[in-house]
Formats: sequence, C-alpha cells, structure tokens
Amino acid sequence: MSTTQAATKEAIAFEAINDLLYEAMLNCENALKSGIRIQEDSVKLWRDLLAKVDSYNLLKSKLDALSTELFPTLRKRLEEMVESSSLSLMLINRTGSQTLALLEKSLEFCESTSIPQAREKLDDFFESYVAAMRENTPIVLSTNHKLIHAWGNLANWNPLQLLCATAQCHATRVA
Repeated sequence: MSTTQAATKEAIAFEAINDLLYEAMLNCENALKSGIRIQEDSVKLWRDLLAKVDSYNLLKSKLDALSTELFPTLRKRLEEMVESSSLSLMLINRTGSQTLALLEKSLEFCESTSIPQAREKLDDFFESYVAAMRENTPIVLSTNHKLIHAWGNLANWNPLQLLCATAQCHATRVA
C-alpha cells in the first residue's frame, strides 16, 4: 500500500468521523434547544398559575384544597379501575372455562354415532352456549360502561382547571 493510498484512506476516515461528530453536535444542539423550550413552557405555566394567586396564603390554601380533594378523587378512580380490571380478569377466566366446556361439547357432538345422539348433543351444546351468553352479556356491558365512563372522566380532566376550581370552592367554604 502506497503512502498516497494510506493518506486517502485516512482522509476518508477523518471525513466520516468529522461528519459523525458534526451530526452528534447538531443533535446535542437540538436537544438543548428542546430542553430550553420545555423550561420556557414550564415557566409560562407557573407564571400563569402564580398570576392567579394573590398571596402565599392563597397558594397554600389552593394546594391544601388540591391535596384534600384531588387525591381522594384519584384514589377512588384508581379503586374503580382495579375493580373493573378484576371484573375483566374474572370474565376472562370464566369465558375461558366456558369456551373449553363448549369445545368439549362440540367434540362430543362430532363423536356421536347416531342421529338422535348427535341431535341431543347439539341441543346440549346450543343450550350451554346460550346460557354462557346470558351469563356473560351483563358483565361485559357493565365492564364496558365503566371503562367508557373512566375514559370520559380522564379525557375531561385538566389538572390546572381542577386546581383553580378546587381553590375557588375552598375559598368560598372558608369565606
């Protein structure tokens, strides 16, 4: 390998490393700009919040009201979510065992040796199927209702509005 070839390879490697370092520097610059934007937005939000607060005591009362009213609400919603999750798990377990029982009955139907026996097994299969549907439909509807209600509450929840509403409610109680 000649010295010119070695120098060319070194120049190519140097250029590739230089490009990578330049890209890394641009990525760091973009990350810093994003961090600064986040800090600016945070400062604006706190400034807006504190502009609505007249004094330290009012801020303290708002935060106290928030902690006394928000956290129990959040705890209640968490308990509701756990309840609906356990109902869902119970439904999954129940439908799993019902599915296995129905599969067993369908296999029994396939193993029938006579038409009357097959008809009896098919009737038993459909009776079990309808009974399972009757049993599971109200639970599914209830679980879906609770989930839709929970998502609706979550979609309507705005922490800043809740803070202001809680503080106003608390201020009217104190006054």
